[in-house]
Amino acid sequence: MELSYTLKSDVIKFADIRLFARGFNLATFFSDIWDLGLDPEATGYNNFRGAQYTPLKTYTLGVNFSF
Repeated sequence: MELSYTLKSDVIKFADIRLFARGFNLATFFSDIWDLGLDPEATGYNNFRGAQYTPLKTYTLGVNFSF
């Protein structure tokens, strides 16, 4: 999921600036999803709970400048 907002150069008189926030595997944050056995990082439907590593969640914040 990604949310972004762009400030146009007409408004700030410098450059187009894009602010964004992005997240991956956010659905695994809730225990109800885990209890149902639904996981985007699952290697199989029968034995993903026996995996060694938990699914990684990634959060990213950023700024893009366009001159």
